[in-house]
Amino acid sequence: MNNVDRYIARVIFVNKVLRADGQSYEDLFAAVLTKSNPNFRPVKPQGKFGDRKNDGFDQVNGIYHQVYAPEDATQKEKETIDKLEADFNGLKAYWDTICPIREFYFVLNDKFKGAYASLDAELSKIQKKHSLNVVGPYLAKDLENTLFALQDDAIFAVIGHPPTPDRIENLQYASLNDVIDYLFKVSKAVTRSDVLQAPDFDEKIKFNKLSSGTAALLATASFQGGSVERYFELNSNFAKENLKRVLSSLYSDALQKFAHITDDTKNDHVFFEILEQAYPSGGFSYQNSVLILMAHFFETCDIFEPPVVT
Repeated sequence: MNNVDRYIARVIFVNKVLRADGQSYEDLFAAVLTKSNPNFRPVKPQGKFGDRKNDGFDQVNGIYHQVYAPEDATQKEKETIDKLEADFNGLKAYWDTICPIREFYFVLNDKFKGAYASLDAELSKIQKKHSLNVVGPYLAKDLENTLFALQDDAIFAVIGHPPTPDRIENLQYASLNDVIDYLFKVSKAVTRSDVLQAPDFDEKIKFNKLSSGTAALLATASFQGGSVERYFELNSNFAKENLKRVLSSLYSDALQKFAHITDDTKNDHVFFEILEQAYPSGGFSYQNSVLILMAHFFETCDIFEPPVVT
């Protein structure tokens, strides 16, 4: 798949996750794990005994999974913890005698919203108490990472073949919309503590000969870099890598467009070209969100040049 195809495939998968509750999410999880691990075996519930708290396992390596997919996990903290404890106790009582538990994953459909810190705390207790190698939450982003590490035919087997666009303008940049909309909702006023903890852009700004006005825009936006990191925490590796490719492509295109400029204003032209192209129809209200994203990729040197180390 090319980048456009993968973006469409991701949209289809994310929509499946957002729609899936209960058994439908368990089925989606099993479909992905069956493709990614030849040793994985879903457990079919058996009458009144159910699945004995085991929704799928790798008997060769002693890896077990229990799936929980409420309509809204963010409103179910106590229920989530209670289910975790009950499920693991039931799993341990029956399955440990058949195949010793070495790893345990509590599969939660958080719908890309993240999980309560209390879940990690409870899983840590289980790991220590039962001396397990690995215990952890397995969230929607983890299922996505597992899926998109597969070959194309395996991905299509899970989500179906994505439509082939003959011509969809700017689709390669559509992933920008997701993160920009997210940043627009969560961005806040800069505080004194943000400024004190802000990264120092001076050296890179000077090296790229950006004007003081452009530098001020980047530096102010960088104070909210934590919002970008939070977005990446809640989404898959593909989201981050795709955004990196898009911003790098915008930077390369802007460099080419202004290659004829030889004075110190060149990179200011490049900067504002990226800003305009990243969200051309978003209007002024979205400009701050685009700047926050640009500041992040400026810091990671995916746009503009890193200072030469001598």
